[in-house]
Amino acid sequence: MPTRVADKPGFSSCLQLLTDLGDLPVWSLIVTVFGDLAQNPGDGISGPLLSAILDPVGVKPEASRVATHRLRKEGWIVSERSGRNRLHHLTEFGRTQSAAASPRIYSAPVFDPVWHILLMAPGVRATADHVAVMPRVFLGNGPAPHRADALVIEGGVTNVPAWMKAQIASASLREKYAVLETVLSQISLSVPPALTPLETAILRTLIVHHWRRLVLRHPALPDGFYSSDWRGTACRKTAFSLLDALPRPSLQVLESSI
Repeated sequence: MPTRVADKPGFSSCLQLLTDLGDLPVWSLIVTVFGDLAQNPGDGISGPLLSAILDPVGVKPEASRVATHRLRKEGWIVSERSGRNRLHHLTEFGRTQSAAASPRIYSAPVFDPVWHILLMAPGVRATADHVAVMPRVFLGNGPAPHRADALVIEGGVTNVPAWMKAQIASASLREKYAVLETVLSQISLSVPPALTPLETAILRTLIVHHWRRLVLRHPALPDGFYSSDWRGTACRKTAFSLLDALPRPSLQVLESSI
C-alpha cells in the first residue's frame, strides 16, 4: 500500500472487504472516479491523484495507462499537460453519460401510480427504462409516451406474477445484491471515524463502483416487482448511509493531499 495511505486497521479492513468483491475492471473504476469526483465542467483529476486512488485497490500504473488510453479513444476523457503531470477531464460526452446515470446511482427512485405497456413492431425496442415482459412487449412507469409505431395500453398494475418477478431479477442478480448488502453492512460497523480525504475518496470509489455495477443492470421498479428475497432496496439504504458518512472530498483538497 502506498505510504500516502495510512495503514489504519479500520480503513484496511474496509478496503479489503470491498476489493474482495472483485468485478473491478480498471476502465470502469476510472469512470466511477470521474463520475463521483469530477463530473462538473472544468473539473480535472491529475495523474498522481488518479494513481493515489487506484494504487491501494491494486491497480498497477500500466493498467491505469491502458485504461485511460481506452477512455480517451472512446471519447470519455481528454488529457492535457499540466506542468510535469497530466490532467484528465471528462469530455462533454462523458459528463452527459455520467449525469444520465447519476439519478439511479445517488437517488432513490420515485414511481408514478400510472403504468403503460407498449406492443412494438418486430425488431423495434423501447427505451432502456422499459422492462421487456416478452418479445415485443415492454412495461414502463408513468403516462404512456406517444408512439405511432406501437400499441399502447395505460393503467395500473394490480398483480405481478412469480414468473415475471423471476424474469426481472435473476437468481444471480439477487445473490449479488445480497452479498453487497452484507459487505456494506460490515463496513458500516468498521469504518473509522477519522479518515483522510484520500482514504474517503478511495472507499467512496469502491462503494459507488460496486453499487453502480448492480443498479444500472436493470430498470428501476418498486419492490412489488421482485421476489421475497430481493435485497436491492436494503442494499441501496446501506450504500446511501455509507456515502452520507463518507462525504465527497473536494478535488482541491485531494490534490493538495498527495
